[in-house]
Amino acid sequence: MLLHCDIEYQASDTPAGWVRSGTLASLKDINAECLELFAAQAAGAQHADVRACIAAGWASLDAEARTQLCGGMVLLADPGFVDLGRPHVAEGAAGGVAPDTGAAAVQAAQGVMTFAWHLARCQLSAARMLLGVPVLRLTQFSELTLGEARAVAARHARGLQPRWGARPALWRALFAAAARRDSPALERARLHAQALIAAELRTGDAGLPRRLPPRRAEAPPRSQGELLPARISVA
Repeated sequence: MLLHCDIEYQASDTPAGWVRSGTLASLKDINAECLELFAAQAAGAQHADVRACIAAGWASLDAEARTQLCGGMVLLADPGFVDLGRPHVAEGAAGGVAPDTGAAAVQAAQGVMTFAWHLARCQLSAARMLLGVPVLRLTQFSELTLGEARAVAARHARGLQPRWGARPALWRALFAAAARRDSPALERARLHAQALIAAELRTGDAGLPRRLPPRRAEAPPRSQGELLPARISVA
């Protein structure tokens, strides 16, 4: 997978007008990799959830239909599997992979995290909707080094989840539309999915702590003969 890191002020070349086509090509690759993973995980008893729906739907699609399904403008996996609210970056970089994760899960988690890291650094406005991640969480991603981001993703790979885990009906609608080559129905399902992501983002943005600017200390009193302004210290 080739990641395309496009500067935000460059002209867009997609119909949407706010994201580059190279970014969407990378997103398509990641979506396919994640759906392959979730379908494989459905065989395990511990994953008796929406993965079973994904496994059935993914198996029903040919290569062309899979490409159409994965080519939307939304990440089909939930990138919130890493909680950067806790200071565990160094711990994650030094630690090993969680047991029983599997190489495929690690690879998918690192792909998702690397994509999120690049997009947060280069196309923040697009990253918020494509990834469904609040801005402050994206800022945390972007402040990691690439090595830290991949190491933290590997450590928490077992937490990588399908998007809309409580909505199997949405997944069935996506798979059915792709199988029928019904582009209007697929677009309607995607619009519904994007509306759900927008609602989640409003909740997520409200729940995250906001960074306040540093408070300026009160300036020391000036003497009457002072010609230059007093220096203000910043806390």
